[in-house]
Amino acid sequence: MPPYDWSTGKPMKPLSPTPPIFDKLGKQIEVGAFIVYGSLLGRSAALKIGKVLKIAAYPKDSGYSNIAIGVQGVERNYSWDPKPGDVKLGGKGTLQFPDRCLVVNPADLPKNIQDLFAL
Repeated sequence: MPPYDWSTGKPMKPLSPTPPIFDKLGKQIEVGAFIVYGSLLGRSAALKIGKVLKIAAYPKDSGYSNIAIGVQGVERNYSWDPKPGDVKLGGKGTLQFPDRCLVVNPADLPKNIQDLFAL
């Protein structure tokens, strides 16, 4: 969902073309890239793997992030006795802070996650 222009009450239009967006290590984040990002797991922090579906940048508005990274995450069974390969595609979400994620090489992903995305 795009951020709102509080002066008009309407959604902002994304910048076109979208400027390059970089992760914590300075690698460019592109549509189709795989990233690792922080997530909440109950009351604990967890790392998730996801595929970038879209990227948009908006005009800067106050102190909020002007970046929207659409991502399809992978859900994993975090119970005490997970079965090997117990993963599935999770919901789609939006990340706002590219400096809080890392681009990963698809070849470095576990086989069961590669299979989810048919790599």
